Amino acid sequence: MVEELVFILKTTLFLWWIHFIPPFISVIMGPRWDFPLDSNRLFMDGRPILGKHKTVRGIVGSLLGSALMAPAFGWSFFEGMELAFFGMMGDLITSFIKRRMNKPNGAIIPVVDQLLEGLLPLLVIRSWHEIGILSIFAILTVFSIGAYLGSRFYKKILTSKPIPRYPRILTPRLRLREWRACQVQENPLRILLNFEDAIYYRVVLEAILRISGYYHRGVENALDIQTRTVETVIPDLPSAFHGYSILFLTDLHINGHEKLLEKLCSILDRIPESDICVLGGDYRMEDVGFYSSPFPQLELLIPILRGKVREGIIAVLGNHDCIEMVEWFEQHGVKVLVNEHISLSRGDDLIYIVGVDDPHYFRCHDVEKAFEGVPRGSFVIFVAHSPELYREAAKAGASLYLCGHTHAGQIQLPYVGVIFTHSRTGRRFVYGLWRYGPMWGYTSSGVGSSGIYVRFNTRGEVVRIILLKEGGKNYGPKGI
Repeated sequence: MVEELVFILKTTLFLWWIHFIPPFISVIMGPRWDFPLDSNRLFMDGRPILGKHKTVRGIVGSLLGSALMAPAFGWSFFEGMELAFFGMMGDLITSFIKRRMNKPNGAIIPVVDQLLEGLLPLLVIRSWHEIGILSIFAILTVFSIGAYLGSRFYKKILTSKPIPRYPRILTPRLRLREWRACQVQENPLRILLNFEDAIYYRVVLEAILRISGYYHRGVENALDIQTRTVETVIPDLPSAFHGYSILFLTDLHINGHEKLLEKLCSILDRIPESDICVLGGDYRMEDVGFYSSPFPQLELLIPILRGKVREGIIAVLGNHDCIEMVEWFEQHGVKVLVNEHISLSRGDDLIYIVGVDDPHYFRCHDVEKAFEGVPRGSFVIFVAHSPELYREAAKAGASLYLCGHTHAGQIQLPYVGVIFTHSRTGRRFVYGLWRYGPMWGYTSSGVGSSGIYVRFNTRGEVVRIILLKEGGKNYGPKGI
């Protein structure tokens, strides 16, 4: 009895593995080598033979992946490949039947979808071993339930838009990242998917700081937010914009500490009025969980920001943010730039603000698309969450690059400096004013803190950037 249960379990798992490989490859590889098995040809009824989801890559991947995994299940390399072959044959026959039924690609039909792709390999196994009808029925039932739930997840989560107005290119790999970061709310799964924050920051690092007695000092440092003025002299700035001021706040992580909002509001109350406000992304503390977590604090903050500027609020998304936030921001009067731009005019002079989607985790930035329609040679303020696009921005013609994400290292050691930049650019762009070719850039240390709410040898900041055409010099940040 035990041996029979083990056989049923291992056979069911292997059947799942056979059919898991093609969508897994799709998530990992995206559109690369995604060649349809039927070459997009039509059958005599004018409908696709199989459809675009049945690819050479998926079939080959299933055959090879199953062959390699077969010894772990007690079968030989060639037996594993044979089982995968008949499993894929069942899948292709089902797809052919569904196209004749005029069902679209990706349509899910319970039982019909799973019957042949599970039954054909089981008939092969029965030719090798004695296996009863009841065992076949048990394997087929459990396999069908699991395969159906898996196909529902793939269809409803990994290949469907989370919102109707979805500005990103839809890929299963991206949707998996979005689901992991923005939809998972159950605590055990959140911890599993957010190991670094849950274990390293919240357990290991926090425990070390508390035991050593430095934790509360780190929190005080994190709440000791500075105000900075950064003047940049850029000769190609249109004359009418000489003295133009930008209130720049990034990495708010506004729900990271109960005192942060009050502290930030008191700072804003003392800051002079600016022309425009730019928000650089990372509005919530966590990078996993429901996307609405920072909305209560943001709902109080946004009217205060709006009252400190003359021309409104512009924002981009960061690696802690979700695409679903865009609609909420725009309902509250904040223009979110998702690979797009706006123009600002003073008399006959124009400048452009170009904003891109998160380039660090979601990697949905599209610099070329964001610059479409911006005349070459224009003065462009380029806004991205992190400094990692400095080459692309300079090549596209940006004059000033505004970013954050690095937190200036957040925790710096004496004589050593930055330990982690959390950026692929290294230390050069970790904080402050910098230059790459003709393009100037400023990386802010951010307002809030990430991972664990502490800072050492760094401080958060609210920045006013003053654009000058002449009459000054470029220098690093100073207190207002």
